[in-house]
Amino acid sequence: MKALVALALVLGLAGSVLGLIAVLRGSDGYEALTLELQGGQETRSEAPATHAEPDNRSPSYGAEQAISGDRNGVYTRACEPIAAEGFQCIGALLLDDGAIALSDTGSNENPAIDGDPGTVAAGVAIITGGTSAYDGARGTIEIDYESDKYTVKLELPRD
Repeated sequence: MKALVALALVLGLAGSVLGLIAVLRGSDGYEALTLELQGGQETRSEAPATHAEPDNRSPSYGAEQAISGDRNGVYTRACEPIAAEGFQCIGALLLDDGAIALSDTGSNENPAIDGDPGTVAAGVAIITGGTSAYDGARGTIEIDYESDKYTVKLELPRD
């Protein structure tokens, strides 16, 4: 179990780094597409975690929720606790016309930034690839954890 958790964490971090490098390289040969999505009711299952950080005793979890908006589908992810309050998540937006893979180091467990309860946390997930209509995708997903709104900023290879 420990090896599996470590492997998932390493792969998630590697995907984040590779996605960030791809985004920073520029847009030559790519066309932009932005999708606005809204999350629905989340279904979550928790499991005891191997705690890499003594200050974060949160359980690992898997989550799934229906999404709608510019596309319909499901947002699914698996998350491991890291650092003092954060999570490393890998997942996908399984949309009607393809899937978008992502890696996120956000935390929807603590939506306030810097302890200010009036501030909504917004995270950024890195797009690490895609299938079908999203083959070769790169970009970012802006996540508003409080309202479950997802702004998917894709760059797709031109044909």
